[in-house]
Amino acid sequence: MLNDLGRSDGGGRKLFARRCESILTSASARNNLLFGLNYRIDQDASEMLSEARRYGEFAARQARPFTAWPNTPDPERRLRVGLVSGDLRDHAIGHFLEGALAALATNVAGQVEIFAYPTHVVSDAVTDRIRASCRGWCLGRPAFGRSVRETGSR
Repeated sequence: MLNDLGRSDGGGRKLFARRCESILTSASARNNLLFGLNYRIDQDASEMLSEARRYGEFAARQARPFTAWPNTPDPERRLRVGLVSGDLRDHAIGHFLEGALAALATNVAGQVEIFAYPTHVVSDAVTDRIRASCRGWCLGRPAFGRSVRETGSR
């Protein structure tokens, strides 16, 4: 946004930061500020950390705890985890997940079930290795645009 206004200098950033402080209910504005700080060459790490903490405090104030869990509270039941992504392939996310999922499949196989809902139909060697760590690989209708309940019921 600042670049569009020709204000990518420090003054524009400070103006945007002040505006964010005045828009206490705008998560989008705060998110944009924090995102934009990642691209500043002269960004001070402590200032960015401070802004990230302010964003975290803001988000925590906005969060409403979820307390009504419709599942059976059986401690022996496996935790089912669903991944919806278009990056379950040769992509930075795919490479990250490959290692994490392999570790989960090895270390907590009897406690966690991973189900993948890829939104990208291209498959490669990374996809194959990720698929090997998942209990379910749900293709068909893309998950994009469906509710969590719809996607999870498949």
